[in-house]
Amino acid sequence: GICDSSGALVSEGSGAELPDATLQAAIEHKGAGKKLAQLDGALTPEGRGVSDFLRQVSSDCGQTHAGCILVDCTANEATVPALLLAAESPAFKATMANKKPITAGMDVFRALAAPDALRRVRYESTVCAG
Repeated sequence: GICDSSGALVSEGSGAELPDATLQAAIEHKGAGKKLAQLDGALTPEGRGVSDFLRQVSSDCGQTHAGCILVDCTANEATVPALLLAAESPAFKATMANKKPITAGMDVFRALAAPDALRRVRYESTVCAG
């Protein structure tokens, strides 16, 4: 699946993939600066907060597609609940390339960097870059 803060496109059923045409449409749509929620078939938060929505989509994808990986490319903390779920659950894995989740607080960092979570959560962070 693909998520942004407005919505998500997910495949239906265990082992199913998003069709290439759907992926291409999403790439073009996002390239034009538009939100995924505007695409036909997109799931939306429907009144829930972004963090709760992303956590639920991640949980659902982990249950439907065992071994899937949440790739966090954001620059905010909205993904922290989904990343914490990955740290706790063998249903899916997560990787992130931003500082926000691992600098959200020591409790969050400890959960994401815990020895038993390292098989499921990977991260990279730079200091004083740019």
